[in-house]
Amino acid sequence: MWDNDPIFTKILKSQGIDTSFTRISSAISSADAVTSESLLAAFVRTFRGQEARVGRNIVFIWSVDQPYSHTDGHCLPSTIINIEKTKNTIATRWSQASLIKLATDFTKREVVDINNLGHLAQANRNLSFYQRIVRENGPLRVSWCEAATLDAASGGELIDSSRHWEQMLIKAYKAEHNCFPLKNRRH
Repeated sequence: MWDNDPIFTKILKSQGIDTSFTRISSAISSADAVTSESLLAAFVRTFRGQEARVGRNIVFIWSVDQPYSHTDGHCLPSTIINIEKTKNTIATRWSQASLIKLATDFTKREVVDINNLGHLAQANRNLSFYQRIVRENGPLRVSWCEAATLDAASGGELIDSSRHWEQMLIKAYKAEHNCFPLKNRRH
């Protein structure tokens, strides 16, 4: 699933969970990233569609097909944009109102370097960030797994906690990259 990201694949394999995730069939393509309206429609299709309405207590991962390079940490390539958890479904986590924020540059925060994906992400220049990452590295895809499935696959303690898995994956990512995924900057 993450063939172009050997580091993330290694992280998943080390936990025994490399084949546990299900990918939502709808992806956000460069054709979707042309305007704010088309990007919002693609986010709604992906995050509010039928496939986003299954599962509970899940971890989901936003990724792109082609690696980008971090400009901080160890400056390694990655395809991972965001690692997230929810007690409910993806559709419940991402309401229509929340998705609107993903298709706008809704902040006045200054961007230090407009050509740096990390700076765009950190400043919440979401429209600029997602248009660029999708056009240059996309499509953007979402994959998910229930915490109980991750527990069973890992052979570890059955704690059924999406928060545990989210934090474990982010911590392992940071250990490898010496930085967080682009949209996990607040950890």
